[in-house]
Formats: sequence, structure tokens, C-alpha cells
Amino acid sequence: MNGGELRLKRLQNNCSVTLERFVEVARATCEMAGTLRKLPVSKNRRLAIYLQRKREDEALASYQKAAHGLLAALGIQPDPADSEPAPQPLQGAHTRGARPNARRKA
Repeated sequence: MNGGELRLKRLQNNCSVTLERFVEVARATCEMAGTLRKLPVSKNRRLAIYLQRKREDEALASYQKAAHGLLAALGIQPDPADSEPAPQPLQGAHTRGARPNARRKA
């Protein structure tokens, strides 16, 4: 295995490991929130959930960094000039698009 292949394998492994860690931490967050049975939630419980969510955010950031590194090594990065513009929200709830007039007189 040459240096380039070894680097790619290391990036792939790091991406997989950080993804697995993120899924594990996110599952723990969901399980923690799923154990709540009554409101209001105690101060200690809110703190525990907050700290768990912070761990989840950190795990997500680590995975995103690893995935970005892997994709960059593969040359898979969107060129900002070539990327499609973000979809625009509808202007109003009651806005209608243009419709052809089916009863047009000739």
C-alpha cells in the first residue's frame, strides 16, 4: 500500500469511526429524552439533557470534519459557482402560480 492509499484508508476509517460515535451519542440523547414522563422537567434533568446534547453536537462536528476531509481527499467538493441556488420559500400561504386560462375566447 503506497502513501496515498494509506492516507485514504485512514480518512475512510476516521469517517466511519466518527459516524458510529455520532450515532451512538445521538441515540443516547433520544433515549434520555424518551424517558421523560412528566412536565415540568427538573433542573438536574434539564442540565443532564443539555450536557448530552452538547456531546451530540461535538460528535456531529467531528463526523462532519472527518467526512469533509475524506471527500476533499477524493476531490469531491462542490464548486460554489457550479452549485445550484438554494430553493426559495413560497411567498405566501395563499399565493397561486400562474394558470392557463382554459376559457379564453378565440
